[in-house]
Amino acid sequence: MKVNQKGFSVVEILIVIVVVGLLGAVGWVVYDRQNSKNDSAQSTVQQENQAKQPTADDNKEAEKKLSANWLLRQSSSASIRIPDGFNFLTNAGEDFDLWLPDQPQGTLVYKEGTLAKVVGEPHKHFELGLIVSYNKEGFNDRGTKVKELKTYSGLNVVVKLFEQTTDPDGVDFPKGAKHLKYTVTKGEQRINIDYVYLGSGYVEAIEEMVKTATIN
Repeated sequence: MKVNQKGFSVVEILIVIVVVGLLGAVGWVVYDRQNSKNDSAQSTVQQENQAKQPTADDNKEAEKKLSANWLLRQSSSASIRIPDGFNFLTNAGEDFDLWLPDQPQGTLVYKEGTLAKVVGEPHKHFELGLIVSYNKEGFNDRGTKVKELKTYSGLNVVVKLFEQTTDPDGVDFPKGAKHLKYTVTKGEQRINIDYVYLGSGYVEAIEEMVKTATIN
């Protein structure tokens, strides 16, 4: 093999080129893998940040709390907000309990934007409508538990449903009526919300009302 006395041989030059090429290729692979790891880590952080951000559904739920402007009914022990448009009756001597019978004097009709109001004292007979009471049983505690929910203040609520499937004996709900009983509890204290209705009723408004309940 002839060697160029003033420099490297052709073979040596080729070997150097191959080595430099290999080092460059290895360096690129390492660089590419590191970039991939950085991109993956950045993507994970972005996903976590997105998960922490309020969603459109969260904002929608916040806007849905129309009860913030409903009429406040309260005592030193408890409070609740009354849906717009409900004409309710007070129990004599009570500063919290109320009746909303579905009868002419206390018509139970939901009218958004029309403030609830007191229209008189309760009737002796009650078939359909709403009764809200503090530390009382309310209507008979019958029916089957259908679900649980939370008030906006974090109190537990048990929901029971009773359906009147037969003609009642004596004074009771009419046949076909449904009785939803919401029991809000805090320790030994409780608020009972009894809603008796025919057809579809105003269940959504009633449940929003239940969620506003507080116990001091």
